[in-house]
Amino acid sequence: MSVNVTETLNAALGSYGLMKQLIQDRINELTRELRNAENGQNVSLAGANIQQEGSHKQRKFTAAARRKMAKSQQLRHAKRREAQAAANQEAPMPASTPARKPNKRRLSAAGRRAISAATKKRWAEFHAQKAAAAAPKARTQKAQTA
Repeated sequence: MSVNVTETLNAALGSYGLMKQLIQDRINELTRELRNAENGQNVSLAGANIQQEGSHKQRKFTAAARRKMAKSQQLRHAKRREAQAAANQEAPMPASTPARKPNKRRLSAAGRRAISAATKKRWAEFHAQKAAAAAPKARTQKAQTA
């Protein structure tokens, strides 16, 4: 087992040594480019894998092209406004007398009294049932304590 561990560790050490050498080479290359940049020489960033800020090209339009786009936009909007105005003119005009709103339903005094009486009756029955159910329990508790 120790032979396998030794071989594995030696292989890992060799692999890390190779990676260390690649990293060191890359550091040396970047250092050289930095010195060149400080001396005012042109530096190629092709190998640096660094994206410069604002590196994408922005599309530029000539003044004539921008005027042409603005004019077509104005024509599109004018056409849309005309279509909306025509649709509004075709819509039927509202009647001279506005439609009446339906009357609100209101509760009469007699109806309110009937609902109140029914509610009071239901609560009275509820409390009577509750008292009847509690009475036998009270009797048994008195019998047990006596």
